[in-house]
Amino acid sequence: MKWAFQTACTARKLDIQWKSRGEATIRGRALLVLLRVVVALQLFAMTGCFSQTPPLLENVTAGTGGLEVICPSDGKDKDSSRPASGSPELNQRLAADFPVGSDEGKLVKALTAQKFKIGTYTGAAVCADDKAVRMARFVGSMEASIYWKADAQHRVLWTKGFVHF
Repeated sequence: MKWAFQTACTARKLDIQWKSRGEATIRGRALLVLLRVVVALQLFAMTGCFSQTPPLLENVTAGTGGLEVICPSDGKDKDSSRPASGSPELNQRLAADFPVGSDEGKLVKALTAQKFKIGTYTGAAVCADDKAVRMARFVGSMEASIYWKADAQHRVLWTKGFVHF
């Protein structure tokens, strides 16, 4: 018993013809394979499998420390008795590319171009006692956070970078 069932796809009005015993025609099989490939690529893209490491983060190490060296706990300047922390390679690159006195806009533009998200997840200030400290975060093949402070003229006062694997 031979019969055919035709279904029209909405976008291109392609016909998928089914033969007896549930076998799809070659065109139908090709469409199903293409659909599977598209879905797989979307899943890979959503999970970050294609995310590349930004140039700023290539070949960096994690280093030590965290917000305790960024945010003063009593409203004073950073505690100079604490050792320098963060990623040494990242901090060297930040100091070279965005030295003290450089334009904060250039820093923000460069970080944004390299897929860093500016700001915090909660929208709250990075440091409760110093609202001028800003941050950018990258999540992909690794996680990285960059903190900086700029003056009223939007000149960089300092930068600090942290990497987490």
